[in-house]
Amino acid sequence: WPALVLFLDLSRAFDEVIREVVLGMAAPDADPRQHLAALGIPADAVRVLSEYITTQGGILSEIEIPVAIVRLVVDLHNGTWFQLDGDSKVIATKLGSRQGCRFGAVIFNLMCAKAIKKLREEFQRAGVLVGLDFSPGAAPWHHVESRHATWQTYQIMDTTYVDDEALLITASSNAELAQKIPIVFDCLTRTFAEHFLEINWKPGKTEALLVFRGRGTPQYHEKFAWEGGYGIPLPAGGRCNIVRSYKHVGSQVVASGSIAPDITARLQRAQHAYGQLAHIF
Repeated sequence: WPALVLFLDLSRAFDEVIREVVLGMAAPDADPRQHLAALGIPADAVRVLSEYITTQGGILSEIEIPVAIVRLVVDLHNGTWFQLDGDSKVIATKLGSRQGCRFGAVIFNLMCAKAIKKLREEFQRAGVLVGLDFSPGAAPWHHVESRHATWQTYQIMDTTYVDDEALLITASSNAELAQKIPIVFDCLTRTFAEHFLEINWKPGKTEALLVFRGRGTPQYHEKFAWEGGYGIPLPAGGRCNIVRSYKHVGSQVVASGSIAPDITARLQRAQHAYGQLAHIF
């Protein structure tokens, strides 16, 4: 099937997490809207996130983490500051996870998971996801005619490892995929902006693999060609670079689906590593 794989890279991923969305307000009587606005958060994000904090109290509260643990994590992230070497000035921090804290990645992951959950809802509402039928515990190659009550349909969307995100959008035809692409980018940019997560659209950061198949493939690829290269237009201007290969979580992913480039790259890295040990043997 024709497919789009979008590899996301976030700018300052851990440094601009809004703590209150995860932890709740440090002062229970504080106004979330005023607090977020004072942090310089854009109005759309203030509206969405302040409403969430008011109704749910924060992600940790929503998932029913014990109050004592929530207060402990809040205390660890309240009144944080740092100093630069050779400078006596103390710089207070009000955004981002606490540097060196074991909860730092957890706080970011919870915030990112909330955005991805909302993105899935937006994609489902727009009808851009494709379902994969499977039966838990059964071989994946079972024929569809062998379906029974235990079969389920899972809508494929993403794989995520901390801040390394890959979105998969597929379709039964080139025309259908071409129609889905602007919807996907509109939902993505809007949802992440509402969660104050900034996508880094620079080449080499957020990039896409785009594969059309069958009749009309060259014409569909031409739709995304422009004077400066090959890319997908973004809702707010600019383009997302389209590439033929991308290194994701240590693996070389290519548009053809071949694993040969990844094997070659891994062999080269292994050869280099062993080469560093040549003087020992």
